[in-house]
Amino acid sequence: MRWKNRGFKRRWSRQIGALGITAILITGVPSWLNSATTSAKAPLGKATNEAVLKPTQLPSFATSSVDIAPTPNNGGYWLVSPDGAVTTYGNAGFYGSMSGHPLNKPIVGIASTPDGKGYWLVASDGGIFTFGDAGFYGSMGGHPLNKPVVGMAATPDGRGYWEVASDGGIFTFGDARFYGSMGGHPLNKPVVGMAATPDGRGYWEVASDGGIFTFGDARFYGSMGGHPLNKPVVGMAVDSLTGGYWLVASDGGIFSFNAPFEGSAVGSSISGSVMGMAPSVGGNGYWIVGNNNGAISFPNSSNAPYNPNSAPQTWNRYSLTPDNNVSVPYSESLVPNLNPAPASAGYSFLETQGNQLPIRWNPCQVINYQVNLSFAPPDGLALVQQAFNDLSSATGITFNYIGTTSQFPSQGRSVFASGPNGSTVWAPVLVAWEPTGYTDFMPSGGVIGEGGATPAWNGQQWVYVTGEASITSSYALSQEQIISLVHHELGHVLGLGHVTDPSEVMNPVDNGNAPTSYQWGDLLGLAHLGKAEGCLTEPNA
Repeated sequence: MRWKNRGFKRRWSRQIGALGITAILITGVPSWLNSATTSAKAPLGKATNEAVLKPTQLPSFATSSVDIAPTPNNGGYWLVSPDGAVTTYGNAGFYGSMSGHPLNKPIVGIASTPDGKGYWLVASDGGIFTFGDAGFYGSMGGHPLNKPVVGMAATPDGRGYWEVASDGGIFTFGDARFYGSMGGHPLNKPVVGMAATPDGRGYWEVASDGGIFTFGDARFYGSMGGHPLNKPVVGMAVDSLTGGYWLVASDGGIFSFNAPFEGSAVGSSISGSVMGMAPSVGGNGYWIVGNNNGAISFPNSSNAPYNPNSAPQTWNRYSLTPDNNVSVPYSESLVPNLNPAPASAGYSFLETQGNQLPIRWNPCQVINYQVNLSFAPPDGLALVQQAFNDLSSATGITFNYIGTTSQFPSQGRSVFASGPNGSTVWAPVLVAWEPTGYTDFMPSGGVIGEGGATPAWNGQQWVYVTGEASITSSYALSQEQIISLVHHELGHVLGLGHVTDPSEVMNPVDNGNAPTSYQWGDLLGLAHLGKAEGCLTEPNA
C-alpha cells in the first residue's frame, strides 16, 4: 500500500467574532495521515417532503389516533383510535370498526391484510377484531396477562399474527411462529412495539428507551438503548429493501439503522403527539402518525415507487463525461485548494491530482459511517443522517449508518479497521460532536467545525477511503446553524472545498444568512464527485 506523504494538514477554520464568523487558514500542522481537512460552517437546511392525504371518511367518533397501516400501493392508509374507530384516507377502504361497540380495553394497534381488503385491530387486553378479509386466528382476549398488549404484526401471507406485551411477551396465532421474547427478562424500559421481518421468520421488539431485541432471522443493526433521548420511542418500522429499521420518538424524531433517513416529523403539525409509524409498502419510506388524526409520509406522498438503487435527484442531470479512465502518475503532486473558489466557479474541490482531476470516493461502493453522540444535541443523529441522505441524492453514493462509537476524530486516527473473519478494512467515516479544542483534530480559538478525507493509491488514481468530521458543542448555535454546519463539514468529507459565493453551502463564512439547501454550485461540484464521473477501483486496505 502506497501513501502520499504530504507532511502537513490543511485546514479551514471558523471563528465567531463581533461581526460574524471569520474564516482563517491554519497550515503547517504535522500529520502522518494522508488527509486533507477543511473546517467551516455548512449552511444547509433540512428539506422534508411531506404529503398528507385528504380523508375520504372521517367518522365523528374518531377523536385521536394510536396507529396507522398503509394500503398495499401506498395510495392511502387507515388510522385507528382507542375507541376502535377506523378512519380511511386516500384509497383505503372502510370495512368496519369497533366504534360504538363496548370494549373491555382500548385499541392499541392495527394491521392490514396483504391485499389491503381487510384489517385487524388489537386491544390492550389482547382482544383481536377482524374486518374485511382479515381472518380470526385467536387472541389473548379473556386470558390473564402479566402486562398489557401494546401492538401486533401480521405474517406475510396474512394467515397469522403476533401480539406483543409491554413486558416483551410474544403471543402467536395462525401461522405466526414463536422465535423467542423478552417476557420474563428484566427490561430498562417497557416494550412499546414490534415489527416482523419481511419473510416472517423473525421479529424485533422495541422499548421506549430505543432498545432493540431481535428474534429469529431479525438482525441487529443498532439501537438507541443507552443513549439520551429527547422524548421516548413509541414505535418502529422495517425497510423491506435493506432489512434495516427505523425508530420514531413521540416528538417525531427518527432514528435509522441500515435504512435510509427520509426525514422526521420534528416541528411538523404532529410533532409532540406522535403515536407510532409504519413502513410504506415496498420499502419506499415510512408513515408517521400523530394522535391529532394527522399522518405524514416520508420521503413524499409515497404514491411514486421508491428504489434506492435508481437515479437520485440531481447527480445525473449535468451530462458529465466520466473521468474514471484517466490515469495519474503516482509521483504527481496532490494539490490542496487552500483558497476558496471565486463566486463565478460555484464550487471547488478539497484537493486535486494531475491536471486538476479531483480526488473522490469510489461512488459505486457503500460508504459506512458511525457517529459519536457524546456531546451531540438530542436530534444529532437525525441531523447527520439527513445530511448523508442529501449527499446521496447529489452524488448517487450510498451511505450506511453502522452505529455509534466513543471514538473522536484525531490526526492520529487509524485509517484501518477490523473486518469480517479477521480481515482489515478501511475505517468508517467518523462524525462527532465535541467541544472546540477537545482533540487535536478541531483546534481551539473559535473553530466550530472541521471535515476532511484520506486518499489512497489504487494504481491509477488517488481515491478517498475514509474521512472524519467534527461539529462544535461549545457554542450556542441556532438550529439552522447546526444543520448548516453538519452539511458543510460532510461536504468536505465528500471532497468539496470552499467557494466565495455566500449563496452556496460551501461558503466558509456565516453572517446569519446562510442558505438552507444545496445550491447550484454545490450540486454541480457534488455531481463531479459522484456516480456521474464513473466508478473507481477501491484501493485495497
